[in-house]
Amino acid sequence: MSSYAAAYLDDGRPICWFRNGVDEFFLMLFTEDDWIELSGQAAATFTSYEEEVDDAHLLGFRTTGKVLRDRLDLVGVSRDVVAAELATIANDQREYLELLIHAEYTTVELSSDAKERADYWAALRWETWIADLARGLERGDAVDRFGGRQDPRSASGLMSVWEAHDPRFYLRAVLEALPETATITLNLADVLESGWLAPPTDPQSVARGLAVESSEGLVPPIVLVEGRFDVEVLAAAIRLRRPHLTRYIKLPDFAQRAEGGAGALRQTVRAFAAAAVPNRVLALFDNDAAARDVLRTLPGEGLPSNIQVTCLPELDLAQVYPTIGAQGRRLMDVNGLAVSIELFLGTDVLSDGKDLVPVRWGGYVRSVGAYQGELLDKAGVQERFKRKVEAATSSPEEMRFQDWSALDLLLDHITGMLTRTGRSGRG
Repeated sequence: MSSYAAAYLDDGRPICWFRNGVDEFFLMLFTEDDWIELSGQAAATFTSYEEEVDDAHLLGFRTTGKVLRDRLDLVGVSRDVVAAELATIANDQREYLELLIHAEYTTVELSSDAKERADYWAALRWETWIADLARGLERGDAVDRFGGRQDPRSASGLMSVWEAHDPRFYLRAVLEALPETATITLNLADVLESGWLAPPTDPQSVARGLAVESSEGLVPPIVLVEGRFDVEVLAAAIRLRRPHLTRYIKLPDFAQRAEGGAGALRQTVRAFAAAAVPNRVLALFDNDAAARDVLRTLPGEGLPSNIQVTCLPELDLAQVYPTIGAQGRRLMDVNGLAVSIELFLGTDVLSDGKDLVPVRWGGYVRSVGAYQGELLDKAGVQERFKRKVEAATSSPEEMRFQDWSALDLLLDHITGMLTRTGRSGRG
């Protein structure tokens, strides 16, 4: 006898089904923190078998649309990727129907029907498709379907285009038509009790165990940085500011690497390219003169498409920043000259109690025609940041009184860059 798992909307409408198990790519979108166990009336809404309310139970995962969208971005199933795939589907359908219209065996009735459907696909656009889906969901349309022809503008008819695709594309399409606060519930009770899955304490490990081999979508993206402190900063920022993404970004800590800086990161990028690492990789350089020197040539070295190179984003704070050099103390724009990750740690950390810690100018980088600079008291800034993290970890409410704006900007930059690389969802 078959067993089923299903994902549900808030009101209990199922959106997709899994028979005798769960797709490992789909399961990877949840973490152990999303685990829920419900029984009785609270569970009855999310079960598909006819049973007494008192007997209803739910074992599975629940999280918000916002969380799932962010995680889907990081595994390559972004809004833009799904929109592009819909355009490809529409074009394929239109070409098939046009061939059918002109086929010798096509009857007048069949040709007329095919032309109507071909015109529909030719006119289809992502924005109108999503708007139609949102209206269907608001009407209470069913989302899933079990055979039979559907009204193409009903929710189930619109969603039928994803039937042969990776279920994450299906989920992403639904999420784009829902508010971010909507929740998705994945009920695994039936497949767990039937022995198709062991009770998962960590769906990440379970999902990887279900995969026969590593493939894109099961391996999280990697972010490479210039130094160990950069790793500490990003790990803390993700844990405190984007906790739902902690398992979806890898930050290798090359503790044995004696050398740091832009040159060392360039060598690491080359090594990853030579080793054909399957993960999507983002190399994050500082925004200073040394990094600009490296970035003059690195992107043109024929890096594989899964490796992207970027630098720290420009900061408003850095546009008028105190500096010390041969001409004394001056306020200057240090973007592209002296911006390391320390400048993203917040004004509460960059201040020594009175003024911002200044940048000190160093050697001249001839290839980019600029001087390289760095913070005068980098060690002190780093120590203050560690205390800031300790305070926020002990009492998350403290973050309301701390300055995390620049690190939030940096995290947005990183996730945005990682989102640009997608994959096809065709099954």
